[in-house]
Parts: sequence; C-alpha cells; structure tokens
Amino acid sequence: MKLNKIAVSISLTTILSTMVFSATNHYIGLKGGTLNTSKSIYGYKDDSDLNPALIKYDDAKLIGVEYQLLTNIENNFIMWGIGTEVMFNDGNFLEGGMVALDCKLGTYYKDFNFYGLIGYGLQSLSDYTVATGMLYGIGVNYNMFKHMSLKIEYRNYDFKTTDNEDLTKNQTYTLSGVLAGISMKF
Repeated sequence: MKLNKIAVSISLTTILSTMVFSATNHYIGLKGGTLNTSKSIYGYKDDSDLNPALIKYDDAKLIGVEYQLLTNIENNFIMWGIGTEVMFNDGNFLEGGMVALDCKLGTYYKDFNFYGLIGYGLQSLSDYTVATGMLYGIGVNYNMFKHMSLKIEYRNYDFKTTDNEDLTKNQTYTLSGVLAGISMKF
C-alpha cells in the first residue's frame, strides 16, 4: 500500500506541475510485443498442498493499454514524463500479465520524443505467485498526426518472485524486448 501512495503522490505532483509550467501531451493507447525471459520460471496453478501443479513461463506475448504524460519544456529541448500500463499475456492477466509505472527523461525535436525510462513493475504468474522489480529502457514517440502517435520502446524488467511456497519463491529472472504502440493524443 505504501508503494501505491507514493505512486499516486508522484503522479499528482507531475500532472499539476506540468499543467502550470509547460506544454503537456496526454496519450492513451494500445501497446504490444514479445518479451523474452532469461530462464524458465514457475507459478502455482492452485493452492493445493497435496498435489501442487505448476505453470511454466518462458516468453511473454503481451498486449494492453497504456497512459502516458509527456512534457516538452519550451526553449530547452528537454522532455520528461510518466507512464503506466496494464498488459495481458495471451489475453490473460493472472497468467503472465503485467502492470508497470515509469518515469521518462530525454529530449524532443519537432514531432519526436527520445527518452530513457526507469520504473517499477509487477508480473502475475498465477493466482498465487507474483514477481516485482525494477524496469529500465529507451524509447521514441513520434506524433504522426495532430491526435495520433506511434512509439517503440526497448524495455528490460529485473523481476524476483515474492516469498511464496518453496517451489516458486525467490526466482530471479529478466524479461526484455521491444514493445510498440499506437496512441491517441489529447
């Protein structure tokens, strides 16, 4: 819950300051791609102590929705922003889906925003197993039309499963790959 309060505080501060001091662009859109794992990981299929069934995960084929706020500081070519996303793995959130919150910092030129990003993510491996960790990457956002943009990002997630049952606890792994998206700008 403490992480939720921090994320809400950062989001509200960012939104209010960008509305007052600079040109703000809001984006809502679809994003997808495949992220590769550094090794196979496991989640519990159910909570049965008698005969535990495991789900094995390798690559994550993700598609989902995102919101991002990008701010271009006039006369300085500096851009920064925040973003959040909810992604589904093969249409299922509980079996490989992800939630992430990130901060972006970079530069802009005309209709392009180039940025590095850092943040925090959560991946659900089953009803009973989740992994959390840091994310980082780079990206570019292109304002194709007045109210439409395209983006491509390379992202790397360093995850560790929470303390759970012996078979699934403390698994460390990396998810990395390219995600692309299309957004409506307002």
